[in-house]
Amino acid sequence: MAASSGLLPLVAITAMLSSGAAAAADGEVTVSPDQQTALSLTVYQQDLALVQDRRNVKLGEGLNYIAFAGVSAQLKPDTVLVDSLDGDHPRLIEQRFENALLTPRALLLASVGHEIRIAIRNPQTGEERIETATVLAASQGLVLKMGDRIETVPPGRIIYDGVPPNLRATPTLSLMLTSLRGGETPIAISYLTGGVTWSANYVAELNETDNKMTLSGRASVANASGIDYRKAQLTLVAGSLNRVPEAPQPPRPEPRMAMMAAAAAPSSPAPVPLGDYYRFALDRQISLGDHETVQLALLQAAAVTVKKSYWLTDSAPVTASATTAATPVKVDVRLDFDNKKAAGLGMPLPSGVVRVYQRGSDDTTAFLGEDRIASTAVDKPVTLTLGQAFDVTAERRQTSFAHPNDKSFEAGEEITLHNASDKPVTVTVVETIPGNWTIVEQSDPHQKVGAAEAQWHIDVPAKAIHKLSYRVVSRF
Repeated sequence: MAASSGLLPLVAITAMLSSGAAAAADGEVTVSPDQQTALSLTVYQQDLALVQDRRNVKLGEGLNYIAFAGVSAQLKPDTVLVDSLDGDHPRLIEQRFENALLTPRALLLASVGHEIRIAIRNPQTGEERIETATVLAASQGLVLKMGDRIETVPPGRIIYDGVPPNLRATPTLSLMLTSLRGGETPIAISYLTGGVTWSANYVAELNETDNKMTLSGRASVANASGIDYRKAQLTLVAGSLNRVPEAPQPPRPEPRMAMMAAAAAPSSPAPVPLGDYYRFALDRQISLGDHETVQLALLQAAAVTVKKSYWLTDSAPVTASATTAATPVKVDVRLDFDNKKAAGLGMPLPSGVVRVYQRGSDDTTAFLGEDRIASTAVDKPVTLTLGQAFDVTAERRQTSFAHPNDKSFEAGEEITLHNASDKPVTVTVVETIPGNWTIVEQSDPHQKVGAAEAQWHIDVPAKAIHKLSYRVVSRF
């Protein structure tokens, strides 16, 4: 029955652990990244990636000790999944993430309480002699006992007899597996890791008439996980996942020399729906080195319909503290477009920064500004605030104010719009008014777009000035 299920009885496993514990270190099989047969990397926009690493492993019948070398230094041990790909499902007994890396300092710390050898060269003859020394301390400076004396600076080269088993050249996932049969077996290791993330960046080029733009989307994938990913199949996921806050991790103990018992030790990708998210899968493999950022083409739209607009927003909310003196205020320049096929776009837009350029009639290019967009679904509008207009300006002043009681006030406002350009513009003026308000007089018709917001759309001819005035009564 055990053979048909692919599992060994618990009694057999216990016997293997008892007999194999002492020999585990000698019997460990290291599986290097060179033995990878496939590697996939699914990257999220929240400093998170799913690594799926397939390697061929030579298993023996019974208990096996496998060291998967070269896993991410930010691997999250609780997320590891081990699976066989040929139907022989080895049973995972124990796993251990070993991230204490081999360094000169780590070697010294692991040697505290143990003997090392010091090679001391005679400056006159050049001959070396070997002395033994006991490492008394190494955390805040080296302290050695050599014969009947104490040395704090080694008088020669330090020689170690070996590398402690808990120090690895690269981050390693150590596995204890049981298998019903021996032979080469493809094993897949899947885990989540921090240190890998991606963000979207867009470059837009506006035409001379401000009504069309080309839009290029790029994905910037950054790796700071501590390892290289070679020839990986890359998938990017756009969207925001719910993440459970991780509990604080205890400090990692300093390595010791003591042996551990093995028993205890080309073309842009098309967006595809993935639940409530979207994934962009590349049709080719890429390599991403540690501390490296790569930019990949994400989308391209050749002629997106846009509209430039001017907005004067909340230049001074209408309150009793408004000043009666004329005050200059800035007018924002915005670029609006719809994420629709009819407008030349119509594809999911991951959150990111949009940088807008414009090529002039003399073939020079100017940078117009940048803004960040949220993740935008198909058929939704997008608004970019590029900066503040140079030729379209405004000033405002309060023409009157009365506060007959503590439950109401009456205010008069005047906003003067200046258009020094040679083209007519439309300026949207947004005013924030508290309380239950009513506009009793106005030079131009308004729209009430919210409980506390009034809007005017003012057409200002070229080289002209327009004055907007209104009087409002508000009750509380």
